[in-house]
Amino acid sequence: MRLLVYRLIGCAAGLLAGRILFNTELSSREIILSVILMALFYTFLRPLINIVILPFNLILLGVPGLLVDALFVYWAAGRGFGYLQALFIAVIVALCYLPYKRYKYKVWEM
Repeated sequence: MRLLVYRLIGCAAGLLAGRILFNTELSSREIILSVILMALFYTFLRPLINIVILPFNLILLGVPGLLVDALFVYWAAGRGFGYLQALFIAVIVALCYLPYKRYKYKVWEM
């Protein structure tokens, strides 16, 4: 449950930062629906796609994983952002999720 909450916070922060930086015309309702859809993509669909792209991800140092994340943002935001803007938002979402990852690994190390 905690994972989904952190995903929602990270997706919301990324989309709101993208809305401010890129001056899009997404309404509040569209942002809320996009945040929910992005969190579901990241939580349930991303692990399955990462299994498929794992060999490429290892060879190309994680770049395909970031491109897939940008594709999730692009799908979820609909008409709001271009693909390069979605790539930037995917980086923001990854950075927002980083404190939870570090906390999770510290707990497992104990």
